Amino acid sequence: MDKTHTYLQSFHSQIQSAALKLIPPEKQDDFRGTIGNILNKQLDPEDLDKCFFEVVSLRNHAVATISSEEERKELATMNLQAGMKASENAAFDAAAIYFQAARKLMGEEGWANDQGMMIKICSEGANASFISNDIDTMHKFIDEVISKDISIADKFRVFEVKSLALQGEGKHEESLCKYLFKKLRELY
Repeated sequence: MDKTHTYLQSFHSQIQSAALKLIPPEKQDDFRGTIGNILNKQLDPEDLDKCFFEVVSLRNHAVATISSEEERKELATMNLQAGMKASENAAFDAAAIYFQAARKLMGEEGWANDQGMMIKICSEGANASFISNDIDTMHKFIDEVISKDISIADKFRVFEVKSLALQGEGKHEESLCKYLFKKLRELY
């Protein structure tokens, strides 16, 4: 039974690859996005959960064709969920990609439209980027949160990630100073 299942999976992949080659390269992303949209709408919640990463990834292929703010927010939410789920499974490289996609989908007006979601995207994106050693992206997420006029409590996660990054660089005093400064600001 296992050999048959493996053979069928391999055969399915070959057919899928051959079918994709029939589509002109400039239309392949739209095709993948369409497949992702169909799966998102047609699958029941349990089946969608089983192939959630694949559906989100397929939908991400067609981001350029999304014109509706509602659809962008829906896909950003799915990317946030995928990032959280990937982080829970210690797949931080994948998580970082999903958080970056979510941030991009939220656009310039993201903070004005949904501050809570942006805090989550940037805070968890900073953590996933740090763990996957993408320090430049980590700093972008951290700096974005720190620059906002939001409470220290909302900035806590990025301060924590920044502190861990400084410790990793051997800057223990600076890390401790940032922590103490943050605590003092909370008190006053």
